[in-house]
Order: sequence, then C-alpha cells, then structure tokens
Amino acid sequence: MLGGISQAIAVGRAIVGAEPHGGEAVIAAICAATGGTIIASGTVTRTGLAYTKEAFDCGRIEIAAHGARIVAHVLNEYMALERDGERIATYPDVITTLTPAGVPVSAGRLAEGAPVHLLHVPKERIALSASVLDPSVYPAVERALGIEIAAYALHGAAP
Repeated sequence: MLGGISQAIAVGRAIVGAEPHGGEAVIAAICAATGGTIIASGTVTRTGLAYTKEAFDCGRIEIAAHGARIVAHVLNEYMALERDGERIATYPDVITTLTPAGVPVSAGRLAEGAPVHLLHVPKERIALSASVLDPSVYPAVERALGIEIAAYALHGAAP
C-alpha cells in the first residue's frame, strides 16, 4: 500500500486545519483531501447488525436520505451501498459515515435517528493493497452479506 500513510497524514492535516470552522468545513476538507464526495446525507432508520461467532459485525443499516432509501451492507466495515436497490459504492471504495461535525462513526456505533453523511472515495483515488486483487477473499464476504462484491471490487482495481 505504497502512499497510504502519506494519504492519511494529508487527511489529518486537512481536518485539523478545518476544525475551527465547524463540521461543514471539516467535511469539505475531508472530501478535498481524499477526492471523495458525500454520496448521501440522511437519518439512520434501522440498524440491523449482529455480532457473529467469527467476531464480525454483520448486517445492514438503512438510511433515509432525501426521498431515497440507502442500504449499507456491513461486514465490520462498509462493504457496499445501495440507493433504492441500485449499487452506488462497493469495497474497496472507501465508504464512511460522518456525523454532522465531520467525525467518523463506525457502523456498530450508529443509532436509529442519528443524522449521518456518507463519504465515498472511489478505489481509483486510494492506495490499494495487493490483497484487493485476490479473488479468493470475496466468496466468504459475499455469502455472509448475500450480495456480489468481487465483480465490483476486481473491475478496474490496481494496487
């Protein structure tokens, strides 16, 4: 993952510089530093994660976002987003939930009624490890979530 630490440092510096200006400025700084966008904003309407015997938080989170229904598929991290049944982001894209203050909040910490922004950074904009290109890592994730990941993850990915 050559360049990953430098990317993280740049994002951290952008956040620190924006914090005195409030949450909107922090979110804008994160987007600028990562090349990402806020793909949706809304309110958590359902949290359906279960802790598995394999030590994973697994399930779905639903978000009402300006007339649309967003479903976030989770296996310890956000693996995919769908808007009204259409895939809009898939691992290894970065998918993160942010509070209105611009603070990341993990899937396991989201509560129903919480306002969130969904940050999406396309895989083409981040340093990827070689393991992302290993097709053997995806079948177990696909079985656990009941959705396709490999076709999205492997298409056009380059470490």
